[in-house]
Amino acid sequence: MIAARLVAPLAEPSAPSAVPPPLLPPVQRGLARRHVVLGLPSLAGLATAASVAAPHAAYAAASPLSSAAGGQLSVGGELPADSLAARLVTTGQLKQPGNQPPWPWIPKQTYYPKWMFGEWQVDMEFTGLRLPLGKQLVPAGFLDVAEAPAEAGGLGSRYSFTQRFYSTLPPTFDNELRVQLGLGMPQDAIIADRAFNTRQTTNAFLGWQAVESVAYDATEAPLRETVTLSRTAPDGSALPPRRLELYINALSSEDGIGDDTAFYTSELCRQVLLGVRQAEVKDYEIMHSWRRVKSDLVEGRQRSCLYLQPQEPGFFKAGGRAVAVYDYSFTMKRNAAPDDAPRGAVACVPTPKDVVQCV
Repeated sequence: MIAARLVAPLAEPSAPSAVPPPLLPPVQRGLARRHVVLGLPSLAGLATAASVAAPHAAYAAASPLSSAAGGQLSVGGELPADSLAARLVTTGQLKQPGNQPPWPWIPKQTYYPKWMFGEWQVDMEFTGLRLPLGKQLVPAGFLDVAEAPAEAGGLGSRYSFTQRFYSTLPPTFDNELRVQLGLGMPQDAIIADRAFNTRQTTNAFLGWQAVESVAYDATEAPLRETVTLSRTAPDGSALPPRRLELYINALSSEDGIGDDTAFYTSELCRQVLLGVRQAEVKDYEIMHSWRRVKSDLVEGRQRSCLYLQPQEPGFFKAGGRAVAVYDYSFTMKRNAAPDDAPRGAVACVPTPKDVVQCV
C-alpha cells in the first residue's frame, strides 16, 4: 500500500515507461568521449554523430544468467528460444522485433513489479561488445569509444546514477472496464520516472551536465520524449542547438518462469538527433533483466542492440539483424525512507508532480 507524504491521490496519472538509451554517435568538441545509455531501469534505462557519443549496453553470455547478473528465467530447463531472457544471453544473431500494431488495448508503457518501487542508486559496468555481422557493417564512429581504455569509456568503465519508479493508475483496458462497468477499483502499477531517469543516466554516462531539459506528454504522447541538450560545453564554450526525439515503437515484458524475483523488458526505439543542418536517425532495442536479491537490492543486466537504417551501407546485407550488441551489468540499491516518512514506511520516492509516495 502506498502512502503519500503530501495530500494527493494514491497514484499519479500514468507516465511513459523508463526511457531506453539513445544511441549517441561520435563525439564533438566539448563533449566527453563516452557512451550514453539513457534510462537504466528502464533503466530504464542505458546510450550523438557530430554531437555526443556512441552507444553500448547490457551483459552478453553464452551460459544461463547467474544470480549476480540478473538470474535465470526458467527453472531447471532451457530458456525458450523466443523469450526475452534468451535474447539477453544469446551469443548468436539478434533480429529486430518489429513495430507493434497501433491497437488501443496494447500497453503504451512498461509496467514493473511492485518490488521495483522507490528511488535507487545504480552502479553499472560496461562488460561486453559483440559485432555479430562483422566490423564492416558497423557505422563509422560507433566503435571508437567502445575500443578505448576503461577510463575513457571502454570495456570496464563504470557509472553511477539515480533511478526512480513510482505508482500510478494506468489507463489500461482492464482498468477502463473496471471503472465503466463498476467491477471494482482500478489497479495501480509501477512505472519509471522517464524524465528524471533520462537526465540522470545521460549526465552520468557523458560525465557532465549535458541535458538542458527533458519533455514528454504522459497522456497525449506516452511513447515519445524530447531531450534538449546543453548549449554550454564543460569548458564553458558554446555548443550548437541540438535535441533528441525518442520514439518507442514496440515494448514487451516477461515475468520469470516459476520465479517471482525475476523480470525482463524490451523496448524498440527510434532516436532522431536534430541539430543545425543535421538530422540523424538510429534504431535500437534495449533489453533488461532484473532480479530481486533482497527487498532493497536488485541485480541485472542490460543489452543494447543497434540496427541499420535503409540509407546506410550494409542495410540489406544486415537483413534486420543487429550489427552491434553492447552489454552492461548493474546493481540497484534502494534508498531507505527518510526520517520524516510515515511510520512504518520502508521506501519513498518523489514523483514527477512533486508528490512523495511511500510504502
